[in-house]
Amino acid sequence: MKKVLMCMTSLSVGNGIAKVIMNYYDYLIKKGYHVDFFLILNIKSKKEYKEKINKGNSNVYIVPEGNKIKKYFLILKMLFKVIKNNKYDIVHINLVSIYATLCIWMANIIRVKNIIYHIHNPISKRTGIKNAIIRFLNFLCIKGSNQYIACSVSAGKSVFGDRDFQIVRNLIETDKYMFDESARNKYRQELGIKDNEILIGNVARFEEQKNPFFAINIIKDVMQTEKNVRFLWIGEGSLKNKVKNYIKEIEIEEKCIILDNRDDVNKMYSAMDMFFLPSKFEGLGIVFIEAQCAGTPVLTSNKVPIEDLDITDLFNYMELERNEQEWKNKLIEKINKKYKYKREQYCDIVYKTKYDISNNYRMVELYDNILDGEKL
Repeated sequence: MKKVLMCMTSLSVGNGIAKVIMNYYDYLIKKGYHVDFFLILNIKSKKEYKEKINKGNSNVYIVPEGNKIKKYFLILKMLFKVIKNNKYDIVHINLVSIYATLCIWMANIIRVKNIIYHIHNPISKRTGIKNAIIRFLNFLCIKGSNQYIACSVSAGKSVFGDRDFQIVRNLIETDKYMFDESARNKYRQELGIKDNEILIGNVARFEEQKNPFFAINIIKDVMQTEKNVRFLWIGEGSLKNKVKNYIKEIEIEEKCIILDNRDDVNKMYSAMDMFFLPSKFEGLGIVFIEAQCAGTPVLTSNKVPIEDLDITDLFNYMELERNEQEWKNKLIEKINKKYKYKREQYCDIVYKTKYDISNNYRMVELYDNILDGEKL
């Protein structure tokens, strides 16, 4: 039995990294891998993931809560015990910063032969003490690992530089995201969206990375010109309450809908007429793939890996440095643009790309190469 320990923050709803790993999980189990999970945060796991894990006979180890210093010691103590008792062939790190450093350090102490450092976001190039610390911790993670994986070429190069690394694509079940007219009608009715209204939306964490206040300012400008525009944001995050208060402050609350993470997001893309998320950076940004699969036009910034996301004529981007007036004009232009195919046809286009779940053999292929002694 080939044994793998996945180190992650959580398996919660809305956790993009959890979605990535669980889309590879079934095939790993099918091919004879035993996969356990070491979770840093004690957050409720998504029901679908729990069912998969139970079926696959995997173990889930959750670090208890505690203050920062106590948490660090709990991680080390618990991880030492878990790895010692289970003798894993591979420890796969899907974490960043101090959490990644602690897990990689402990795996080295116990002399795990294969330690994978998996990057899901590019590293910030900004200056300052905080970013300097992050870059130093990242340096330690690279030194302590012997296998490197990234979700895109740009994310990998930003972290690993000239070192060899492999790409493991973020996958989706394309058929689940196909445009659904009945779902569109259902959700628009539930949200109170009229037939003549344009629903701009996104699915994202309320964090600085997603550029929420800039996005809201653009939406406000658009609403001043296009009176039939509504806005939907689905997600959680540390800035959620601040964003909601800001929406009230600029008096567009009646036209905005803020929802928590949910399991039916795949169908809610059909209710949207535009997907708008001017991110400051993305490792990949699987939501942009999902939106295109649902036939939903996308507008984002040039800070995402454009070469990976530009897979249909629905994908649009703009330089983040442009002023708000230019962003407003671009968004209005794309709202009114006529696209080449009917919405339901885009699912087939995305299916033929590298992002469909039918490519879920990739992780097994890499693991097999590692265990056969090949350097990735």
